[in-house]
Amino acid sequence: MSELDELEDEARRRARAGRHDADAIRINGRIVEFKPTSLGALTRLGRALEETGDTAGARHAYELALRIAPASSIAKSRLDGLGKKAQVAHDIQAIAKLTDFREAYDYGRAARDDGKYQLALAALARAEELAPSHGDIAKVKLSRASTFCVSTPGEN
Repeated sequence: MSELDELEDEARRRARAGRHDADAIRINGRIVEFKPTSLGALTRLGRALEETGDTAGARHAYELALRIAPASSIAKSRLDGLGKKAQVAHDIQAIAKLTDFREAYDYGRAARDDGKYQLALAALARAEELAPSHGDIAKVKLSRASTFCVSTPGEN
């Protein structure tokens, strides 16, 4: 068995086991050195970079994968996911800057109604920080509780 075959076997085993870590980056990076057109190695590399917090590196790996195989559903969906994560992070930063209780509270309820539970919880937490009275705090806590009830694991 060649070194490339051994690396590919190890990379696949690690991916199946959900081990998207520094070793996965090293192994898949080595595969790409041997074979720059390896779609599997590029998507696995992107995933490992994403999981270790290197969003720019992950984006680059997914974009390279799409140059090789423009129809790659894995690379497309992972790249789309990076865009959504970036948008949520941007929105959460904007929520943190809100200074009006009512604006934060209304944002949280609207986000919950739209199924954007992570944003809803962030906005409602901000509303609780800004609440002018105990009655308003109770109202926010009730909205947060209802958000937890309607959200399911893996949703926004």
